[in-house]
Amino acid sequence: MATEDKNKGRSLDRLNHKYRLVIMNDDTYEEVTAFRLSRMSVYVALSTLFVLLVAITVATVVFTPCGIISRAMVI
Repeated sequence: MATEDKNKGRSLDRLNHKYRLVIMNDDTYEEVTAFRLSRMSVYVALSTLFVLLVAITVATVVFTPCGIISRAMVI
């Protein structure tokens, strides 16, 4: 039981650990931009992007003329 609590605490610490993402110019090795990210921030950003894409897809299907016709056929 105690080892499970240690592992759970360790995995939560890993979610908040900061990483640095650096984008460099390949020719001059000059640093173009740098981001400080954590696993949690990447997870939240990707989850938000996924939800937005699904919402846009559903809205496109429902509110276009083909979506209206298919809804009428179901009813």
